[in-house]
Amino acid sequence: MQLDENGLRVLVRWLLEQLGEKVDAVPGMGLSQNSLTDADRLILDGQYDGSGPGLVPDGQEAAPETYLRSDGTWAPAGVQSDWEESAAESPAFIQNRPFGRTRFMVIPLQALVTDGTGTANPNGDASLVPEEGELRTEFDGQQFTLPLQPEYNAAGILICIRAGNRYFETGNRADSTGEPFCLIFSASGIRLLTDAGKVHRIQAEVEILRILDAEWVGMDMDPITDTEIDRLFAGAVDQVHMGG
Repeated sequence: MQLDENGLRVLVRWLLEQLGEKVDAVPGMGLSQNSLTDADRLILDGQYDGSGPGLVPDGQEAAPETYLRSDGTWAPAGVQSDWEESAAESPAFIQNRPFGRTRFMVIPLQALVTDGTGTANPNGDASLVPEEGELRTEFDGQQFTLPLQPEYNAAGILICIRAGNRYFETGNRADSTGEPFCLIFSASGIRLLTDAGKVHRIQAEVEILRILDAEWVGMDMDPITDTEIDRLFAGAVDQVHMGG
């Protein structure tokens, strides 16, 4: 087969194009050259440790029994959900619980000294304290679970919320409930009332009991036994008695 003049021109043009795409040889370099980044090379060698997002390492060598979140962090696999877990960042946290207990800190652990009247002002956030619930308090190493007691004015506006022994506020022995302190939460902050001129350590968290709305327990639902009702609402009943 012979090419005419036009055919030769086409062939020469194609050869020049192919030559323009070739890679020139570099002395000392062969086809086994490593032109990857160090990170890429580690992945290919099976040495990736899972420290960056988007790539999953070998589960037998790195982060076993975990799963990779979208942000590149690892979380344990097979976490058991915990109805009592109140920290939203925990893998065991259950969202939208119809009932259960929620806890949050209002007075972080601290040491303070009362003045001559037995008063001190702990650091904390009084606005977090609800009108109903329990205050779990550690005072000088002792644990106390106290009902929250709101006080309202004649117009029905909340004045403050108390927890503990009101004797330290009124001085009336008839008000004593035995606890060695009283806490008062109001718009002006937190007050601790106890014995005067001493160092005390205190922390407190609120526990709120959220119960199943009555509308969800009705005739349109599957039959529910008295035992099941008692189980669901036993905590709420106890709370009412404690608050009384």
